[in-house]
Order: sequence, then C-alpha cells, then structure tokens
Amino acid sequence: MKLIEKSLRGNVFKQPYALGSKSEHSAVCLKDARGRSYRLRFLGGEPYSDPELEQLVGKKISANGEIVHGNTLIIKNWKLL
Repeated sequence: MKLIEKSLRGNVFKQPYALGSKSEHSAVCLKDARGRSYRLRFLGGEPYSDPELEQLVGKKISANGEIVHGNTLIIKNWKLL
C-alpha cells in the first residue's frame, strides 16, 4: 500500500463512519478548505475511540501525516490554529 504524505488545515468534528458495517462508529474527522472530510487517527491510537482526538472536536487544527484507505489521515504531528 502506497502512503501519501499530506498537510491539512481545517475544523475537527465527529460524523458517522462505516455505516452498516461491523466497524460502524462515530469518527473524529477534519474538514479542509475544499470541504473534503478526512477521518483522523494517531499512529498506534485506538481506531474507534481515542480520548486525545476527542479533545480536538470543535477546534481548528493543522495536521501532518499519511493518508491511508483514501480518506484516513494518520497524524504524525498537529497544532491548534
């Protein structure tokens, strides 16, 4: 699997993810300036409920990481804007 390095800025929010599957959950996501949403995860973090990510909901951040599965950003580092 090829990983794509990406730097994103945007607002963090929660939305339903993987509806109708065994993996269905409320995911922490980032919406960029173009309106595209990315699911956020920390490398090694809990994929379904990460308390550190939950604290970012409602905030605007800048995050760097790798895109996997087309729309998931594995965060290497981030900062509040």
